Amino acid sequence: MAANSTELKQLMSRYCDSWTEHWRLRQVLKNTSAEDRYEAMLSCKGSNDYIPAVRSAAAKDIETMKLMLAGFTSYQFYEVMKHEDDDSEIPLHEAAAKGDIDMIMYLLSNLSLEHRFEILKTATRSGNTPAHWAALKKKPEALKLLLTCVTAEQQKELMKLKSRDGKTIKDLITLPDLTYGYFSEQAAIWRVEELESAVTKHNEEITKQASELSLANQRIQQSESKHDAEEMAIAQQAAELQNSNQRVQDLELAFQRMTEMQGEMQRETQRSLREMEKFNRICFSTTDTGDQEHDD
Repeated sequence: MAANSTELKQLMSRYCDSWTEHWRLRQVLKNTSAEDRYEAMLSCKGSNDYIPAVRSAAAKDIETMKLMLAGFTSYQFYEVMKHEDDDSEIPLHEAAAKGDIDMIMYLLSNLSLEHRFEILKTATRSGNTPAHWAALKKKPEALKLLLTCVTAEQQKELMKLKSRDGKTIKDLITLPDLTYGYFSEQAAIWRVEELESAVTKHNEEITKQASELSLANQRIQQSESKHDAEEMAIAQQAAELQNSNQRVQDLELAFQRMTEMQGEMQRETQRSLREMEKFNRICFSTTDTGDQEHDD
C-alpha cells in the first residue's frame, strides 16, 4: 500500500504537468484508498504549479476527477474543492472558465449549501470568483448554473463581490454581447431595475428639495411677518414722534403767547407807572398852591 501511495503521488505530479498521464493515473486511482487519494491531492503539485483537481478541471477531465474524489466524505470533498494553487485558483474557477457544465454540476452537487456558497466566494489573486471567470470567458450557461445553485440572498451577495479592478459580475455581463442569451435578457432586467432605482432616488431628491423649499418659504413668511410687525412698530413710533412734535409746537406757541403777554403786561405796567407819576405831580402841585394861598 505504501509503494502504491508513492506511485500515486508521482503520477499525480506528472498529471499536473501533462494531462497525457491520465491513463496510467486512472488505473492507479482505482486501486488506492480514499485516504491515500485525499492526502495525495492536498500534497501533490506539478512543476507548473498546477494541483491535481485544478488540472483535471482545466482539462475538462471529469472521469479522472471522479476517480480522485470517489468515496470522499463531505468534509474531504470540501477541503479538496477549496484547496488553492499558487494563483489562488480552485477547481471551480477552471470549470467555470471552460464552461464545463458537467464538471460544475458534479462539483456543486457534492457540496452542502453552506460549503457551496463558501466555494463560490473564493477569489483568485486578481479577485475573481468562479462566477467572475464564467462572465469574463462569456460562458452564460455556466454563469447561470453558478448563480442559481444558491439562495436568492446568497446570489445577491455574490453579485456584489468585486474583483481587484472593481468589477462585479453584473459589470461584466452587461457589456454589449448579442450571444449572451439569458444574461442579455437578465442584463436588460437589471438595467430596468437600475432606471427604476434612479427614478426613485430622483423622486426622493425632489421631495427633499420640495421640503427644503417649503421650509425656506416658511422662514420667509416668518421673516415677512416679523418685518411687518417691525414696520408697524416703526409707524407707531413715527406717529408718537409726530404727536410729540405737535405737543412741542403747541408748547412753543403757548410760550410765545405767554412771552407776548408778559411784554404787554410790562408795557401796561410802565403806562400805569407813568400815569401814577403824572397823577402824583398834579396832586403835589395842587397842594403847594393851596398852601401858598393860605399863607397869604
